[in-house]
Amino acid sequence: MRRAMFGFLKNFCLFAVVATFATIANAQFGSGIQGIVTDSTGSIVPGATVTLVNPSTNATLETQTNESGLYRFNNLPGGNYRITVVKSGFKKKLVENATLAAESGARYDVALEPGDVSAEVTIDGSTAVALETETPNISRNITNKELLELPQVGRDPYNLVRLAPGVFGDGARAANGVSARLGNSSQSGPGGSNNGIFAVENQVQVSANGQRVTSNNFEIDGVSVNSQTWGGAAVITPSQESISEVQVTSSTYSAEDGRNSGAQVKVITKYGTNAYSGSAFVKINNPGLNAYNKFNGIPGLVTATPTRVNDRFKTYGGSFGGKLVKDKLFYFFSYEGTKNASSTISGPTFAETSNFRQQLASLRGGTLSAAFLRNGVEPRIASVLTTTPAGSTNLCSLLGSPYNANAGVNTNCQMVAGGIDIGSITGTYGTYVPDATNSIGGGLDGIADLQYVTLTNRSS
Repeated sequence: MRRAMFGFLKNFCLFAVVATFATIANAQFGSGIQGIVTDSTGSIVPGATVTLVNPSTNATLETQTNESGLYRFNNLPGGNYRITVVKSGFKKKLVENATLAAESGARYDVALEPGDVSAEVTIDGSTAVALETETPNISRNITNKELLELPQVGRDPYNLVRLAPGVFGDGARAANGVSARLGNSSQSGPGGSNNGIFAVENQVQVSANGQRVTSNNFEIDGVSVNSQTWGGAAVITPSQESISEVQVTSSTYSAEDGRNSGAQVKVITKYGTNAYSGSAFVKINNPGLNAYNKFNGIPGLVTATPTRVNDRFKTYGGSFGGKLVKDKLFYFFSYEGTKNASSTISGPTFAETSNFRQQLASLRGGTLSAAFLRNGVEPRIASVLTTTPAGSTNLCSLLGSPYNANAGVNTNCQMVAGGIDIGSITGTYGTYVPDATNSIGGGLDGIADLQYVTLTNRSS
C-alpha cells in the first residue's frame, strides 16, 4: 500500500511539474496570425470555422470569424502553419506553409469560393509577399540558419544583432582579441563578450539609431536577462544550438518594449517536435593559425608592438530534441562547453616567495592564514626580475611607506638573496601588534618575503 501511494504521489508530482512547465512554455511565445475571410465578391464571411495546425507537433487551435470576418490566433511560436477555413455553402480552403516569424504578426486573408464544402482548394502560403503590414516596427528576424552559418566571435549570437536595420556595430576587436568599444559609449562596464557565451555580463557593442550601448534591452523567451549592474548588458548569452530565431527591433517599438530606448533583442529558443533532430559541433582556435597585427605604432604619438590573439579555445557541444508522447509531450536540450588554455603575461608585480609560505605554514599551522595560502592558487611565475623598470637594483624603492625610505638607510626593507625582506612573523595569532613594530613584525630576518615577477595568466 505504501509503495502504491508513493508511486501515485511521485507520478502526480511529475505530472504537476510537466503541466507547470507546459503552461510556462505556452505563455512564452508572442507571435500571432490573423486575417479576414471573404467570399468571391469581397464580402465578409462571419461565422466561418478557422483551424490552425502546427505540422511539427500537430498542435491544433480553432476559432470562428467574427461579424467583421476577422479571425486571430495569439501566443504562437514561429514556424510554418496550415490554415483551414470551412463554411457551409463554400469550398474548404487550405493555406499550406503559412510562415510566421518569431515574436511577429502575420496576416493571411482567405477568399472562399462557392461550392460544396467537401470540395477543397489549397494555396501555398509561402508565396505570399513578405511585407510587414501588422506593425510599424522597424525590425529584423535573424534565422537559425544565419546563426549557424555566419561567423561570430566566440560563437556569440549577439554579434549578429548589427544585421538589423538601424543598428550599427562594427564588431571590432583589439589586436589581442578583446572587444573594442563604440565611440558613443562610456568606458565603464563589462564590454562585449571576451569569453564566448560564458561571459557573466555581455555588453554588446551596438547602437540602435544613435542610442547608447547602455540603452539596449535583452530578453530570452519573453524573460528579461538584462544586467542589474550595467546597462545594455545581458547576463545570459544563449548557445547557437538552442536558438530558433532572434528578433531585433531598432525603433517604433510596441508598448510592451518600453524598458529601454535602444535595440530590443528578443531570443526565441527551440522546442521539441514529433521528429527527432539534433546537432553536434567542435571548434578549435589555435594561436599558431592566427596572424599578427603588425601595427608598430606612430612615432611620437602611439606606442604599439606586433600582437597576436593567443586564445586557445576548444568549444564543443550539440543539441537534441524529439517527442516523449506523440502530439502531446516534447523535449529539447542543448549543451555547450569550452576549454581555454590561453596564456598571457602580466606584471611586473610582487608575489610572496615559497620561503614565506613555508614559514607561515610552520608558525601559523592550523590557522586561517595558513589555510588560505595552503589551499589558494600559487602564483604562476613567468620570470623573476632583479631590477626596477628604471634599472635600479633597489626593489624596495617600488614599495610605499613605511618600506620605502626617501632618504637615508631603509630599516623596514632590505634586499636579500631571492627577493626582498620586509619583516618577520611575530607575536601570537589573533593578538594585535603595537604600531611601533607592526610594519615589520619581529624585525628583518634576512629571509626573502617578496619577489618581483611577471605572471602567466592562464584560463582553463
